[in-house]
Amino acid sequence: MPPRKNTKIPADNHIIRYIPWTKLRKNENGEVIGIISEAFKIRDTEKYLSATWLEYFQRPLRKDQIIAAVEEMRASNLAVKPKSGFSLGKVSDIESVCTKRNIKNIRIVYSPSDNNAAHVAVKSLPGDDLELLELLATEAWAELILNSSIP
Repeated sequence: MPPRKNTKIPADNHIIRYIPWTKLRKNENGEVIGIISEAFKIRDTEKYLSATWLEYFQRPLRKDQIIAAVEEMRASNLAVKPKSGFSLGKVSDIESVCTKRNIKNIRIVYSPSDNNAAHVAVKSLPGDDLELLELLATEAWAELILNSSIP
């Protein structure tokens, strides 16, 4: 049975975030080489950053958890495009980067929705700290999985 809504995600767990093509970093040849900081900026109309909890999917292999999380996002109301990607980060790494920037009130909590049973809300993340957003993109949430690599 899943935890109750607003339960803190354990520090050793991982969350995965959808990254549209426009938020992927590309080299001069148009090849994807990473994620741009804008991928972690909260829109003015949003109260938190959305992600999906990887360990919610109790599968023996990590790759199967990733596939299950991506399938959950594809089945949601999120318009997942073929050239997009997914950014995977460990909760403790995300929290550590925030602490480096003196952000102590970040909360990463289970927040299931009708469209995504494994939905996570990353709360109290400032949207105007450009250095924080860059650290999230290059350190804490830097593992990139291209949508085209997931069956």
